[in-house]
Amino acid sequence: MKERKFLKKRSYKDINLLRAYQYETRKREKMLRIFVAILILEVVLFCIISFGYITKIKIIKNEIKTLELLKSEKQKDTLVIKNAAAEVKLLKLKEKFVNLKLEEHKNVLKILNELEKITPQDVVFDSLSFSKGEINCVVRSNSVESLFKFVVGIRTSSVFTNVSFSNIRSEGDWKLISVKAKIQ
Repeated sequence: MKERKFLKKRSYKDINLLRAYQYETRKREKMLRIFVAILILEVVLFCIISFGYITKIKIIKNEIKTLELLKSEKQKDTLVIKNAAAEVKLLKLKEKFVNLKLEEHKNVLKILNELEKITPQDVVFDSLSFSKGEINCVVRSNSVESLFKFVVGIRTSSVFTNVSFSNIRSEGDWKLISVKAKIQ
């Protein structure tokens, strides 16, 4: 009786094990679906983020290529500019040289014009040279008077100073004289 009392006091429930098993199985399947959904979501999110970063990396690589192309073009431009600057420098140097030679030629032309003015008709130049502000010449003529007129003309010219000459010498019918003078 005591045992019965114990049994009476306790209430018995009808436990359906199949139902409990199905409930647990559904619960596990639901949790598994949630985990799979979360896993798929994470994979999709990872793919989206990876795609974003890969796209950004490709964009940056393209920008780097573009910048490298610009850099190489700038280097080519810089080289062209340097070459042009060197060419300009050379042209300026050539211009100075040409101007200097032009000035020298003007001086030579001035000297030659002066010599033409003072040289008598029958005087011929055997040699004529210019060096370091000096003129050296050897002239010949049939007459001593013409050579004398030439020497006087050179001495009285405003273009020449410090005129010196050698003695008159003869070569056949010709009379020769060497003249040296400084050019002003």
